[in-house]
Amino acid sequence: MPPQPDFSGHWTLVAALPSDSDVPKEIAVRQPVMRTNPRGAPIPPSFFDIEIQRHTNAATTTETHRIGVVGGTVGGSVNDAGSTSRTPARVNSHHAVTWEEDRLVFELGTYTGDTPGTGDWTERRETWALQPNGELAIDIATSSSTDRARTVSATYRRR
Repeated sequence: MPPQPDFSGHWTLVAALPSDSDVPKEIAVRQPVMRTNPRGAPIPPSFFDIEIQRHTNAATTTETHRIGVVGGTVGGSVNDAGSTSRTPARVNSHHAVTWEEDRLVFELGTYTGDTPGTGDWTERRETWALQPNGELAIDIATSSSTDRARTVSATYRRR
């Protein structure tokens, strides 16, 4: 397996395609390295968490993710008899933050059908990769049951 890159630092937008996209102008990343397991025994250096602060013209958002965690929710309600009700439409979700070789991938989706991609649905996949010149390439692919698929590519340089 290739080594996991460290994305820590302050990043400034160099280019975004399409140019009309509303991508963050700056990103601050904190990615602590773990060298011991919870019992204190040594482990190969690994990244288990990532904190991302995104600065756009409109706002600053902060998010924290556990790397290697895959999960989701199953929506619904329970009536007085204890059985699930289909009204109103339930919203299910899935999420994952995983390594694909030396790329970090963030996935998020919601759906009202029985499986992802059914009913009213949205999908978002964000892929981070360090380029040979040290720049950070972020590709964000989005799609939904109401909008066409779109991919935004952004390149950042570390300050």
